[in-house]
Amino acid sequence: MKPHRYRLLLLTLGLSLVACSQSKPTVAPSPDLGQQGEVYVSQSLYNDETGPLTSLTGQSLQRQKTEPRSPATPKQLEKGGSLKSQSITPQTTPSPIAPGAGPQLGKVFEGLSNDDNEALYPFLTNPTRPYRPFPPDTVGDVSEKYYVQGTNSGLLVLDKSGNRVAGPVKFDALWEGFKFDGCSLGDGDPLVHYDRQAGRWVISQMRFHIHTLDPSNPVTVPPGSESYQCVAISKTANPLEGFYRYAFQIDKYADNDYGKMGVWTTGYYFTFNMFPPGSRPEEGEDEAALKGQSVAQIGKASLEINPNVDYTQPFVRLMAVNKADMLRGKPAKIIFRDIPNVVETTNSEPGGGYNFSAMPSDLKTVKAPAADTPNTIVIYGFPPYGYKVPVLRLYDFTANFDRPSQSKLGQVSEVVVANYAPALQNAPQPGIPAEKGLDNLGDRLMFHAQYRVFPTYAAIVVNHAVDADGKGQLGVHWYELRNAGLGWTLYQEGVFVDSHLESGGTNTWMAGVGINKLGEIGVGYSLSSNKVFPSIGFTYRTKSDPLGQLRQGQTMALGGNVQNPLIRYVIPDPTKPEVEQVIINRWGDYSVMSVDPSDECTFWYTTEYMSAASDPKQRADWKTVIGSFRSPDCK
Repeated sequence: MKPHRYRLLLLTLGLSLVACSQSKPTVAPSPDLGQQGEVYVSQSLYNDETGPLTSLTGQSLQRQKTEPRSPATPKQLEKGGSLKSQSITPQTTPSPIAPGAGPQLGKVFEGLSNDDNEALYPFLTNPTRPYRPFPPDTVGDVSEKYYVQGTNSGLLVLDKSGNRVAGPVKFDALWEGFKFDGCSLGDGDPLVHYDRQAGRWVISQMRFHIHTLDPSNPVTVPPGSESYQCVAISKTANPLEGFYRYAFQIDKYADNDYGKMGVWTTGYYFTFNMFPPGSRPEEGEDEAALKGQSVAQIGKASLEINPNVDYTQPFVRLMAVNKADMLRGKPAKIIFRDIPNVVETTNSEPGGGYNFSAMPSDLKTVKAPAADTPNTIVIYGFPPYGYKVPVLRLYDFTANFDRPSQSKLGQVSEVVVANYAPALQNAPQPGIPAEKGLDNLGDRLMFHAQYRVFPTYAAIVVNHAVDADGKGQLGVHWYELRNAGLGWTLYQEGVFVDSHLESGGTNTWMAGVGINKLGEIGVGYSLSSNKVFPSIGFTYRTKSDPLGQLRQGQTMALGGNVQNPLIRYVIPDPTKPEVEQVIINRWGDYSVMSVDPSDECTFWYTTEYMSAASDPKQRADWKTVIGSFRSPDCK
């Protein structure tokens, strides 16, 4: 499928983030430290700090967008044999439901919504600019005292009873007044993490294509800087007591899209889907026009690290940031490594299986592994993207910040998993034609790859959507991987279809999965069908339940209306004579499950839904919920 992105650069409303003090920004001297062995070493472009934040009401410049679905078919795969073959007949029966009662529902409260975006951007209601961002890209995490939620394009701080402590505020507000103005022009893909070992909040978003449509608000950027990641890390466990702020250049030409982050022992590990201009013709033309060059001249990524990567095609870039530097607010060293676009194995077609949407391991546990433990990167591979059967590819990435040339990346395992057909169909809604159902993003792993340390092993849990019955019903394919010291193996997997609202099952997708200190697995997800409005469900399994089975689902938030995809909206772009129209069927693009560090038992989940108050005549009138649940066995 051809990737697509629709962007809008919104005019500034003025800056009003209030801070008691703000330090002078640090401009990193000579950030390009160069190639060392198989990695590329650099450091932050800029960094500074804010004082205690007394108000989060920032009204900063923001550009909205939707994200690409999946990359253009890579040239390597076009050369590499059958793209449509599937060696084994797909399974068509979901896993059984485990016996026993479901978890105990705890706090449930409303989070951010597109109504908040209209309040933050009043001109969004202007008929000449009828735009509301979608999908929300809902993220969040929980600490001992707070829950922080982020979306496209809001940020909200709550206590754990649901009281709003600060916000809603534009997600960009954390970078207002930052020397690198591009960070207050964010492109979304928000990230919110709580580092349980350090007691810090890490908040991030991407930014690329530095230009502005507002000549009164020029952007201060280094010459040629085109894509980067903006990161803010709190000074304490209180997200209101100030942040250290950073800008990291990722590449001069290639977009750093769909970024994901994992908290780790000595660093913060990021993964990006990189799109060189030549892999996105419509965007390459725009970028070439801005630079006065041809697409061919800028068709590749600017930073070529790995000789086994085709830098004219989409690829995965890894970035590890030195945690010790960021905790002190110092210029932060970064280490880059790129994963080959395709790798040929016994489970791939001739020419290799394609690597896309890598997920870094993310510590959601108070106990950390040994400091030198590599971060395990997980990739879902499936037919027809160059694979004979579905697999989980695992890479171990160790960033050595003292001796970068000794940093290591290697594929350590390729686990063959149950062969369910990929989820390529849309999720239905009441009264909406099936072909215009909600997007499911079944071509990639969902956020996060949650990592937990147990006395005798480590575990990673991940998930993605599949065709659960061979007839188009969406289900959640979830996995628990274990490493007892001899490498990663598949401990259990299952395909879950929620049936508590409909006896035949309701489409179940866009899930978040977590694992607590007892090894119980919690799952939250979206639900919809021809009879059920887009809703939020949740379930779990105990360690004693049959392997591969989850208990019957329950409702966290019951939907009451549809997201109407038939409403078209126009994105005005003064640089183009024509306008673009989009059918609104995007959903997600992900959701987040966390485990409460206070008890290491309670699961916290956040995602979008369409409430009874959602207006189907509005464009993407999504709401979000933050909810908690736990097992009665976990104390």
